[in-house]
Order: sequence, then structure tokens, then C-alpha cells
Amino acid sequence: MKILGIDTVTKVGSVAVLDNGKLLGKEIIDTNLRHAAELISAVDKLLRSVSLSVGEIGAIGVDVGPGSFTGIRVGIASVLGLAEPDDKKKIGVCSLEILARQYAANCKDADIVPFIDAKRGAVYAAFYSIRNGQIEAKKEPFLSTFNALLESIPKGGVLFGPDMDRFTVFVDGKQGILAPKENVYPQAETLATLTDEKIAKKIVQKTLEPIYIHDVILGQ
Repeated sequence: MKILGIDTVTKVGSVAVLDNGKLLGKEIIDTNLRHAAELISAVDKLLRSVSLSVGEIGAIGVDVGPGSFTGIRVGIASVLGLAEPDDKKKIGVCSLEILARQYAANCKDADIVPFIDAKRGAVYAAFYSIRNGQIEAKKEPFLSTFNALLESIPKGGVLFGPDMDRFTVFVDGKQGILAPKENVYPQAETLATLTDEKIAKKIVQKTLEPIYIHDVILGQ
């Protein structure tokens, strides 16, 4: 099955096409969260580059957050428009799950904490454990202050995400926390791979529900 992946929840978005697990092509949308103006043209450019039409796409995966509210809405609205004519399968994937899978691709054992800036001193985060290359969710996505998040990370835990350039300075001196300085963005090809796996597991999503986390007491 040919799967289109669309990711627009951080400032660097992307779209990708997989065919039976093989990456056919990818486009980066580096517009600093102005994805609405670029997304459809990026999809069109991608499909033309791999000689496919929208009608040949069997399913579409989209990042449903947490992340930029505007980016989430743009991604979901675009998927609904692309999928409607042929009633294609639509799968929503969590941004933090995508980041966790990307890290696990090059790691056998680690406790990892992907996070995304939620503005005003808050972050979206989740805890995952990687053992023998297998990922297990330890704590579902939540909202926290960044300082509270640092205090809750187990020794040896790895903190990473698309906003490391804004927060690395606050990690310095926190004993035992590993934090690479480079930004790590969720990638559309990883999203498409997770979409393929969810379809194989017959995970059915009648509607695409965004993951908005805004009614949680910070630090809890």
C-alpha cells in the first residue's frame, strides 16, 4: 500500500510517500509554521516527483500533536480534503510517538523523553523506555513547566526534540540528563511507517482527533 505522511506540528514540517514500507520520496516544508501556504504545493511536488496521483495513495497519516495548534489544524484539514474523494484510510499519529520511534531506530536501550515547546515556559512531553530496540510508553503526553520536567526525568534519561536550541542552557548542570544540542523534528517518513503499522494492526480511526493539551495544571 502507498502511504502519504504529513507532518506540520513544528516549525519544520515534511511530507513523504512510502510504498510497502519503502520510502519513495520526501519534501521538507521549512516555513517556520506557515505550513498552510506551502503544504498542498509540497504534496503536489512530492507526488509528481514519484510519478503518483492522489488517487493512487491508499492511506494518509497525519501528525495530530501535541504541537502548534495552527499546524495541527492545517495538517488535519488537508488530510480530510485529500482523503474525501476516495474515502481513503486516515490515521492520526502522536508527534511524541514519532520522535520516540526516530530515536529508537539507532538505540537498543534508553529511557527517553521527547518534548515540544508549548510556549510561556511550558512543554509537551512523554516518557518512553527502549529495551532491545522495542519501545514502551511509560507516561502518555502531558503538559509541564520545563523545570518540572527536568526534575522528573530519571538519571541517564535522554531529553530531545525540535526545540533544543531554546532549552539546552537550562539542562546544563542537571546531573545525569543527556540532552543533545541539535533540534530533532518529527519526520513524515517515520509517521508514514507508524501509519502502516497501525493499519496492519487494524487500528480504526473514524475521525482524526487532535491532541490538544491545554487544560492540565502545569507541573502535574
